[in-house]
Amino acid sequence: KKSLRLIRSHSLSLQIPTSDVTFSVDSPSLTPQTPIQNVPLFGIQLPYDVPEFQRVTITGDYCAGITVEDYEHAARGLIKALFIRKKYMRLAYQLFPRTTGQYLQSVGNDLWLEEDEVLPDFHPPPRDGEDPYDLSGAPDNLEYVARMKEGIIFVYENKEMLEQDEPKSLPYPDLQTFTLDLNHVLALIADGPTKTYCHRRLNFLGSKFYLHEMLNEMAELRELKCVPHRDFYNVRK
Repeated sequence: KKSLRLIRSHSLSLQIPTSDVTFSVDSPSLTPQTPIQNVPLFGIQLPYDVPEFQRVTITGDYCAGITVEDYEHAARGLIKALFIRKKYMRLAYQLFPRTTGQYLQSVGNDLWLEEDEVLPDFHPPPRDGEDPYDLSGAPDNLEYVARMKEGIIFVYENKEMLEQDEPKSLPYPDLQTFTLDLNHVLALIADGPTKTYCHRRLNFLGSKFYLHEMLNEMAELRELKCVPHRDFYNVRK
């Protein structure tokens, strides 16, 4: 039988930050040790004009209420799922969350570089007095042709390539790789220890946010009313 090892939290402190507060990344000591512990985050923007919220700090070792073996099993599965998500978002030219990417790079002892990020195309809204239907700055027509075969879209550089059935070479995973990744995600969804860990963790985060709302409800409302464009506030009202 697996030994259930529970180490309860040692202290629960309620504190109000002062003007000379120093911000740091809180990394609780886990049992077992995680491979991403004590990893410095690069490019973190310190908060500015932060209200004096009441904050709750939970310290001490914990093991999420599950066995150590199940904890390690769930952690390995979730990390691999995050790597899969990062891979497919990169292939789709989508931006992966920077903080998550930094932790994933530290797992493989790799250095996170800002130039490795895939930045999607950003089209800002028109300025005051600018015609939103002006096509002077639109990109040129590339004359690409698309055709669907058995549910898969193939892109051709021109009609001649379409007639020769020579699609444009684009990065995509092969069928075997996609099948293995899909099987891992499906197995992770049906895995009992992983679901238990995720359920407990989500409940903990939800309770922590609810406690923040209880302690700082009036401060949050004051900050909300100070915003000149209170769209969400007006909709709720």
